[in-house]
Amino acid sequence: MKMKLGVSYNLFDTEELLEASIKSIREETNHINVVFQKISNKGQNCSEYLLPILDRLVEEKLIDQLFEYTPDLTKTEHFNETKKRNIGLKIAKKNKCTHFLSMDSDEFYDVKQLQEAKTIISKNKYDITAVRLTNYFKKPIYEMIYQNQPEYYVSFIFKIKRFKKFKYNINYPVKVDPTRRVRGNKFILFDRKVIQMHHMTLVRKNISSKLTNSSANGVYKNNNIEFYVDYFNNWKEGNPVYPPSNYKNLVKIKKVKNKFNIPI
Repeated sequence: MKMKLGVSYNLFDTEELLEASIKSIREETNHINVVFQKISNKGQNCSEYLLPILDRLVEEKLIDQLFEYTPDLTKTEHFNETKKRNIGLKIAKKNKCTHFLSMDSDEFYDVKQLQEAKTIISKNKYDITAVRLTNYFKKPIYEMIYQNQPEYYVSFIFKIKRFKKFKYNINYPVKVDPTRRVRGNKFILFDRKVIQMHHMTLVRKNISSKLTNSSANGVYKNNNIEFYVDYFNNWKEGNPVYPPSNYKNLVKIKKVKNKFNIPI
């Protein structure tokens, strides 16, 4: 059976990256839905640009379906994120997709690599998969090279089964986002040469929104969000670079091409 790939984006902010992210995968997907919030898991309102961008992308047929999610502010960020990802999965099931990929708007894939990975998954009948990632800082031309690369991956395509769904922080073969874990038997961690995820984690118009509303907010708060926002907004090429989760972990910057034509 040929793979029918459904993708769902979990969205509150960083809508400025959404179009480029979708375009990076669109030709290798069969259905794309976006589960979005107008209010964050922390109770903040969305940007004025979010809804116009979503409406335009639907008109241009880059998005097949929208679903507005209202968070339960009495629950944790992880509860709301897991629920959103399951809503996206449910929509993919209704559209008869055979496989599923949950994404955020700052995540990008090379379309040829995606095509190859899909072939490998189908041929070998993998249930669950994961990939390595490369992080970017400030602009999509600054690749981050860690001195001590964190051991962290991103869950990738998995085979849809009737009762399969995301369950928070269940056991997974490698360390991935706790809201993107499903059970499965046959697993592959792809080699970076086959496919990797390009993570525009610190490519933001509004870095404050990311640090305030992220599910990793506790870590960022402990490292002083206000200080990092000021540092980030005033950063220039040649200045020291470090992530908001650990100011002592200095990283190097490798200048690369703007592979996905992200506006900078």
